Amino acid sequence: MRSLFIFLLPLPTVAPPSHAPPPTPGAECLDARRIKEVRQPDARTLAILAEEGGRFHLQLAGDCPAAVQDGARLVARDGWVCGHSGEYLRTDGRSCPLAALRTIYAAECARLARASTRSVAGVVTLDAVQVTDERRRGFSG
Repeated sequence: MRSLFIFLLPLPTVAPPSHAPPPTPGAECLDARRIKEVRQPDARTLAILAEEGGRFHLQLAGDCPAAVQDGARLVARDGWVCGHSGEYLRTDGRSCPLAALRTIYAAECARLARASTRSVAGVVTLDAVQVTDERRRGFSG
């Protein structure tokens, strides 16, 4: 009769990296550490594109003009913005409370982005473009 021996080897325990974000508190939440682009079509609205492709509409509780300037930060518990009380947009020494957050489709995100490039008069202003090319002489076929 043959004997069968089974050896159980202790497996090393793998701890999650310390820089890993805490788990999301809800399906509709935004990881504020992973924002790719922010547009502001008006004083109370932000359109946010996350690094992983999620699109969000963030409503502020009050007017917060020029919220997307350099140095602006979203402040929320564990870095997750869910549109609850206690979440703020800090910019230029002000704290603007957040009112609501919802996910949006690409079409609405594009509409909000277009609206953010318009001036007060509703006219789109673009940077000056200078086109240079060699001057051709004669005919070609």
